[in-house]
Amino acid sequence: MSKPAIEAAAHRRRALALSPATADHWSEHGHALAKGEEFDRAAVSFERARRLAPGQPLPAYNAATVLLLLGRLAEAIPLLRAAVASREEWPEAQYQLGVTLLGQGDLPAARNPLRKAITLRPNWPETHFGYARAWFGSNQPDHYARSQTSFARACALKPDWSEAWFNLGGTLSMSSSGAEVVRALRLAAALAPARLDARYMLAQELTNLGMVREAVVQYERIATVDRTHANVLNELAWSRRAVRNMQRRDRLARYPRKNAMFQDLPEAIRKFVIPDYAEVRKFLRPDSRVFAMGSCFAENITRGLKRLGVHAEHVGYPEDINSTYANRYLLEWVQDRVRTPSTQGFEEVFGESGRLGIREQLERADIVILSLGVAPSFFDRKSGAFVSTLGQNINVALLVREFEFRTTTVAENVDNIRAIVDRLRRLNPSNHVVLTVSPVPLKVTFEFESAITADCVSKSTLRVAAHEVMKLGLPRIHYWPSFEMVRWTAAGHVGPVFGTDDGSPLHVSQELVDTVVSLFLEAVGEPDAFTRREANQAPAPVRG
Repeated sequence: MSKPAIEAAAHRRRALALSPATADHWSEHGHALAKGEEFDRAAVSFERARRLAPGQPLPAYNAATVLLLLGRLAEAIPLLRAAVASREEWPEAQYQLGVTLLGQGDLPAARNPLRKAITLRPNWPETHFGYARAWFGSNQPDHYARSQTSFARACALKPDWSEAWFNLGGTLSMSSSGAEVVRALRLAAALAPARLDARYMLAQELTNLGMVREAVVQYERIATVDRTHANVLNELAWSRRAVRNMQRRDRLARYPRKNAMFQDLPEAIRKFVIPDYAEVRKFLRPDSRVFAMGSCFAENITRGLKRLGVHAEHVGYPEDINSTYANRYLLEWVQDRVRTPSTQGFEEVFGESGRLGIREQLERADIVILSLGVAPSFFDRKSGAFVSTLGQNINVALLVREFEFRTTTVAENVDNIRAIVDRLRRLNPSNHVVLTVSPVPLKVTFEFESAITADCVSKSTLRVAAHEVMKLGLPRIHYWPSFEMVRWTAAGHVGPVFGTDDGSPLHVSQELVDTVVSLFLEAVGEPDAFTRREANQAPAPVRG
């Protein structure tokens, strides 16, 4: 405490001792103590001033500001409410009340005072920033839009504010084009070169746009400053590998030249189907949580993982109605409870408790396996919108009279898979996503004369779509070739793989599913981390 401040406080104490203690006297004494950083004593003086003038806003505001300096937010809020109640047209008090409520995590209550502060002080960037924060984080699309507008206004009013640009980039990433997100994050990083969070988010967005080389530069800058920064070394390794793959040319891979090469099926798969997994960093640990979704083959994968000691869960539905559209709208409903004709079936089948359960599992999942089932779907004949048939107790043949049944395009499926991955990353930004094409055949078609031909078109569409997604070089995205192992390798060169357990041409043999799952653990699991469970756990029938 400086000497002038000490003398000023002493003078105020003498004045209080020699004259009647009025609210003004106590306020002046409080200000003197606050200037000397005696905040505890200043709080006492301001509280005395407030009690002597209970209807005046300034003593209450002064008392609140000192309490805030002391970190006593809960005590400051009633005083700020009293101040704005006495003087509603006070922008500083409205703003302070709003940001204090934000600090307490009460976003809905913070919005009204911050909105009033904007009305009273429209060119004050801090008010727009605070108002944006009050809408951000509620997981509702219209709320994100409000946040974007207000963060953008704060950036316009204060163009050199890195924090505003960083938050704008975060909200834009929820709904806008990647170019806008990159622009905002580049500005955030340029204005504050030392802030690693902006560089990390920028690197991720650059990767999503396929700008992997620039992403590597950002990751390297982060690693130079802090090699322990969350996931940065892992992301850097993945990005460098993606760049190397982009640079590789003239690779030669031959199709097996003798039938004898397929006699040892697991070894044939290692050599001819998944040789690239020798370079993959192991990402499945003993404590990893796996969640499988999509086609009914997801259930087969989950069952196999559980028998090998992996913590795995799944949500699935029949193969004939599983599509990337169905999975995309399922996640929209699970994450934001979006209610449209496209999500109505999920509401009916799973209910609110089921929705929350799926969401919790996805938020906790370290690895999400997305099994791509079929390309055809039902669509509204007038609007062209996807129609969810899940949960409708109606003969499927009757649906084709009301809706159009068509095979979706590669482009549609690429768009859906990217949207699915984005949703999964919003639920858990650090998860690994494994794409796989279900080998289970398409059950029925209304589009072709032959269901076998329709199945070939359907699986080919999904496989090409998965390939196009993998070419984007997105971080922590993998393709596991279940389809190639079952239909191309085992069924094509080894012998029957469907119906060997129960005679159904739609059911993959349990032995082959176990092989697919075991090779998956071998390829991505930490060495010697998993052991088979007790042999008395008999395998359940593998369904399609």
